Formats: sequence, structure tokens, C-alpha cells
Amino acid sequence: MSFARKSDHRFRPIEAAAAAIRHLFSFPQVEGLRLPRRAVTQAIGSGTLLILAAAAAIFASISAPEAERWVAHTYEVKDEAALLVRTLVDAEEGVWAYSLTGKVEYRERSKGVCEDANCALKKLRSLTSDNPSQQLRLDALSPLVDRKFAFMGHVISVGEGGSRQDALALVQNGEGLSLMETIRGKIADFESEEDRLLAIREQTAAVARHWLLGLALASLAGAVLSFGAFFKGIALAHAVQYLYIANERLTQFAFVAAHDLQEPLRKIVSFSKLQREAFATSNVEEVVHASNVIQASALRARQLVDDLLAFCRTINDPQQLQDLDMREEIECALNILSAAINETGSEITVDAPHLGFRADRIQFERLIQNLVSNAIKYRKPDLPAKVHISARLIDKNAARIAIADNGIGIEPQYAIVIFEPFKRLHSKSSYPGTGIGLAICKSIADRHGWELSVDSQLGQGTTFFITIPRSATL
Repeated sequence: MSFARKSDHRFRPIEAAAAAIRHLFSFPQVEGLRLPRRAVTQAIGSGTLLILAAAAAIFASISAPEAERWVAHTYEVKDEAALLVRTLVDAEEGVWAYSLTGKVEYRERSKGVCEDANCALKKLRSLTSDNPSQQLRLDALSPLVDRKFAFMGHVISVGEGGSRQDALALVQNGEGLSLMETIRGKIADFESEEDRLLAIREQTAAVARHWLLGLALASLAGAVLSFGAFFKGIALAHAVQYLYIANERLTQFAFVAAHDLQEPLRKIVSFSKLQREAFATSNVEEVVHASNVIQASALRARQLVDDLLAFCRTINDPQQLQDLDMREEIECALNILSAAINETGSEITVDAPHLGFRADRIQFERLIQNLVSNAIKYRKPDLPAKVHISARLIDKNAARIAIADNGIGIEPQYAIVIFEPFKRLHSKSSYPGTGIGLAICKSIADRHGWELSVDSQLGQGTTFFITIPRSATL
């Protein structure tokens, strides 16, 4: 019995590929001529790499565009959420200005901004229609925004009735500000979920990009094998990888700078106008109020710029690697924090060996200082911070530093988000700062080839781990 398969159109592409491969590995039969064994081996190696490159190209051509589309989609959602916050802030400032001056243009401006906020909410609904959990968050957010609009409308109505003092009293009684803080919290939860999705989608996109890079490297390796220049290809691959990482960092830096600097700058512009109008009417109280807001906003902008520069330096400044003693460097970092430790009544204990390792001294001390300062800042309101720093060798392959505290802790789903620049889980009024400290820590660890991770539960404290490979210890 014969099991020979009849020709089937479904198998023709496979048959054609097989024929091409047979042709690729077939060599001319010339009498008296034998190809050198090394040439045959190089040819087979080159052909294999080229086949792998073709497979990578097929995979990347399918998965890369889709992965990048989802990353772009997530950024679009984040931008729209940021736009919603900006429009609400602008509307609130318009109501303030109308209450102070009674000018019609401020009233109309706040009404127009309210329409923009409604458009932003509708667009967020549309963009997240495939995500039930985000739709639920928008369900909780929408009535709060409606209440905020209703409150601002009431303030304007009181002002239109001729009682600007009553309108100003409504603005200053704290109800609107409290409602705005609640709205910010809901939007922060919404943005945190998008940050989580973004991390997953960027990782998927990175895998697809690495396949493309693999294609380039395989093609390059196939070519250099033929010319005996494999190591030059490896050097070029490292250069390509470095440029890719640098470009990703630059993109992240530009995105953060563009978004986080807008809020204080908008306030400076708005309250500068109010200050000029208050001068014109000799309203000393409002001149002082506007000056205070402008000063606070300018200081906020300066702090953001300083922290951005610090973050940039940790990414780009040349490292000064040297042999260090782990315990001595930890104690040196804590000495710099002695004032903050004493003022807050914090208790810091250290259990670390005199282990030799290589690092940039300034960056390592900055890493320890930021993590300990973070523990002191996010302590429980009724308890002094207790921080225990320990270090030990693990499995003879690495050293691990653990910084454990008894603070307020974080929910596990935020374990990745907290290392991104300017990501905050709490309002500025509760815990001041810009949210750059942990991003600097992550950058320092990445540049040294270390791993920075966190283990935490809400209300049960936090432990940060710095894992240093054995190759970096002495």
C-alpha cells in the first residue's frame, strides 16, 4: 500500500520553501573540486541564520504594529485623562476669577471649559469601551464631575445675582476644593490602571521590537560569518541596543516634562492676570492672595525642573565606579539624613556585613538616602518610622540589600508604577514632593545592572530590595 500524498494547493508554499532551502544548501559538483570544510560550515551557518531572520521578520511584521498600536492607544487614554484634569482646574480658576472680579469673560470661560470636560469624559468612555473595570471607574467619576459643575454653576449664579462676596465665600468654604480632591483621587485610580496596562503593553511591544532587532542581528551575523567578522557584528549590535535604550529614556523624559510642568505654569499665567486686575482696583487682599499663589507655583515649577535635572543626571552622567565597603557606605548615607531622622523621631537599624562591591559612591548613597527618606515620609501618622536595613549573600550568586519599614505600605498592583517619574499615589497636600525619588532609585539600579524591587501590603509596611549580582561584589 502506498501512502504517497496527492498534490494539494495548501502545501504548495511549504513545498516551495523546501525547494528553496534545498537550493540554498546545494553545491556545484565540479570534478576534482571539493569545497573547504570551513566554507561549507560558514555557508550552512549563514543560511540557518538567514532562515531564522526570515521567521523573525514574519513574526515581527504581524505582532509589532499591533503591539505599538495598543501602546499608542494607552498614551491617548492617559492624555485624555490629563486633559480632563486640566479642564477642571481651568474651570475652577475661571470661577475664582469671576467671583473676584465679576467679569463676564471669566464666567463664559468657565462654561466653555465645562463643555471641554464633558467632551473629555465622553472620549474616555469611547477609548476604554473594551475595558469593563475602567468603565466602572468612569461610572464613579461622572457624577462627581456633574456635582463639581453644579457647584461652580451655583457660585456663578450667586455672583450674577449681585453678591460677589457671597460667591467668593462659597468658593472659599472648602466644599469645592474637597470635591476636587475626590475627583483627583478617582482620576488617579483611573490613571494607575492605565499605567499598569501601559507597562504590560510596552513590554509586549518591546518583545516585538527585540524580534526586529534579532532579525537585524541575524542578518548581520549571517553576513559577517561569510567574511569572518562576527565580533564586529556583536559590537554593532551593542551599539544599536544602547541607542534604542537611550531613545526610550529620552521619550519618557520628554513626555513627563511636557505634562507635569503645565499645572504650575498655568497657575502663574492665570493669577498674574488676576493680580494685574486687583492692582487696577486697589484690592490689596486679592493682590496678596495672587502673589502667594504665583510664588507657590513658581517654587513648584522650580522643584519639578530641579528633580527632572537630577533624574536626567542619573541617566546620562558618566559613572565613577570604585571599590566600596557596603556597611560603610550605608552608614555614610544615613549620616547625611541624621537631621531628618532626629526631627521625626525615626529609628534606623543596620545589619550589614563589610562586603566589598563596585559602584558609583555618590549614586549608591543617593539610592540609600532616597529609599530611607521615602520610608520616613510615608510613615503612619501615629507612629514614628522604624527602618531596618539588612544585607546578605543569597545563593552565592548575588548580594541583596533589604530596606524594610513599618509605614503605610502600598497596594501590590502599584509595585511597578511607583518607579515611574512623577507617579504619585497620594495627594500633594497629604505627602509633599514631586514623585521623582523612586524613579531616580530605579535609574541608578538599572545603570549598575542591579535589580530594584518592592514587596508591600497596604497598611503593613514596605520592603525595598536591591539585588547586586555576584560579578559586582569583591
